[in-house]
Amino acid sequence: MVCPLDPDTAAAALARRGQPPYSLLDVKQVALDYGLPLEGRECTLEEALSLTSPALLALGAPDHFVVALNQGGPSVQAVGGDGITVLSREALAGRFRGIALVPVPRAAPGPRLVVTEPHHETELAGLGDTVVHSFQIRNEGETPATVQLDSTPCCGVTAALDATDILPQATATLVVGVRVVQFGGLLRAVRVRTNDPSRRLLWFTMAVRTPPGVTAFPMRLELVCDNLPGGRDRSATIAVTGTSETDVREIEVDGVPATAESIRKLEKEDRRLWEVGVRPSPTAPPGEYVGNIAIHTVVSERPSTITIPLVLLVRANATPEPRMVFRGFVSKGSPPKPIAIRLRTRSGEPFRILGAKSTDPRIAVRTRTDGVITVSVSAATQGVVDGDVILTTDIPLEETIRIPVYAHILAR
Repeated sequence: MVCPLDPDTAAAALARRGQPPYSLLDVKQVALDYGLPLEGRECTLEEALSLTSPALLALGAPDHFVVALNQGGPSVQAVGGDGITVLSREALAGRFRGIALVPVPRAAPGPRLVVTEPHHETELAGLGDTVVHSFQIRNEGETPATVQLDSTPCCGVTAALDATDILPQATATLVVGVRVVQFGGLLRAVRVRTNDPSRRLLWFTMAVRTPPGVTAFPMRLELVCDNLPGGRDRSATIAVTGTSETDVREIEVDGVPATAESIRKLEKEDRRLWEVGVRPSPTAPPGEYVGNIAIHTVVSERPSTITIPLVLLVRANATPEPRMVFRGFVSKGSPPKPIAIRLRTRSGEPFRILGAKSTDPRIAVRTRTDGVITVSVSAATQGVVDGDVILTTDIPLEETIRIPVYAHILAR
C-alpha cells in the first residue's frame, strides 16, 4: 500500500532525514519511507512535463527544486517552499538543470487519472464577480478510481464533484467557483485526493484578474442614518480610480433604499478619479437593509463591473420603554400584572398614539389618558404566550410599532 505524502507534512518528514537545504537524494528517501519509489532521470523539460505523474524538477539560478504537478498550455502547476503556485513554461525552461525525480512505473493494473487542464486563467473580471469553471478528471486506468475533495474550500472558493467513483475510461467533473474579493490578480487552488498510486493529490488552480489600474475604496460600505428631521442628510463616498482608458458608465443600487451618483473629480495625465456619492432614501422605513452597489465601468472598451457590498441602517425615531414585555414564568391562575409602556421620540417632536391592539386574545391592552399603554397577560390557561402589541401612531414612516410580549404559564 502506498501512503500519500501530503504537502502539509512533507516538511516535517524531510526534517527527520536531515537539515536544509535538502537534496534530491533526501526527497527520494523520504518518498521511499512512504512507499513511493522514485527514480532519477536525465531529461528535457518537455519530457518531464509530459509524464502523467508529478515530477520533481531540479532548478538552478538559484539551486532549488519544485514538484511539477500538471501542465496546461503555457502554465505549469508546481509545489515549492511557498505552497501551490503557477509558473510559466518559459521561466522553467531557463532554470531546469535536466534532472528530475519521477515515480517508478508499477506493473500492477490500477487507476490512472489524467487531467488535461489543471489550471484555468479567466478573462478580466469585476470585483464581486464569481467566476465558475469546470475541470475534467479522466480515469485511463484498468480499475475504478475514487476522488474526493481534500478539504472545504475557503477564501471565496466553492467546489463540487459530480462523482466520487470513476470507472475506467470515464470522466468526473469538478466545478470550481472563485469570488473576486480583491483588485489585481489572485490565485486560488482546490485539492482532490485520489487512490491513484502515482497521483494521490490533484491540484486545480484558477487565476483571476481585475482590469489593470482600476480600484475602488472602500471595498465595503456601511451607512447609518436616523428617521429624524435632517437624519437622512448623511452620505458616504466611494472613490474609483482608473487609467485614462477607464470610464464609469452607470451605477446601480440593489436591495437597499438608497441612491448613488458619480462625479468625475480628477483627470491628470494617465489617471482618472470618480467620487460615487451614496445617500439613503428619505422614504425608507427604519430597519437594516443589505445589498450591493454595482459600478459599471469600461476599460479599454471592455466592460467590467465593480460590486461593493452595502449595508444601510435606518434608526427609528420612536423608542418604546420597555422595548419588550417579558413576564417569564407565571403560575396558572395568577392575577394579571399590568406593565406600563411609554413611547417617546428621540427628536422630541410631539406625536399621537392612534390605536393599540394585541395579536393574542390572552394579551390585554389599554390606553390611558396620559398616553401610557398598559399591557397584561392572562394566566387563566397553561401554555406559552408569544405575541405582539401593535401601536399605530402619526410618526412619519413609523405608523406601526410592534412590541413583543412573552410569558410562560405553568401549572400550579
